[in-house]
Amino acid sequence: MSARALHPRTRAAEAVAEGVKRPGAWVVGPLETSYAMPGSIIGELILQPILEFIFLILGYHIGRVVVSVFTLGRIKCDRLLANTPRRTMKWAGTYHRRGQQIYLAAEATAGVGVIFVALLVAGGFLIYHLSERWLPN
Repeated sequence: MSARALHPRTRAAEAVAEGVKRPGAWVVGPLETSYAMPGSIIGELILQPILEFIFLILGYHIGRVVVSVFTLGRIKCDRLLANTPRRTMKWAGTYHRRGQQIYLAAEATAGVGVIFVALLVAGGFLIYHLSERWLPN
């Protein structure tokens, strides 16, 4: 029986078993391999820096305001490019202390900002849909 007559999954399994990566071979499950496709190249080169910019820069600045307002200044935020030794960080690298003052890491501050924006958007959609359904026209 020729290799062309076999099902694509069978050909892919044979290719993995032989250690050969064929461009047309695909496997579903734990043997799945990642090939450099044009879509993944575009995603890594164009979309990843844009999303990192949004998360780190915009999320950081929004999170800095949110943390300051909600904690009334009790917790401060680290600088965006602060070089804090990892051994001083606590609870998975989210905060550290300098004397009695608690400082939130820049990544955690950006996470707070992104979560706050997501909650605002979800709240806006909820209010819009509830007002559209229950308020008279």
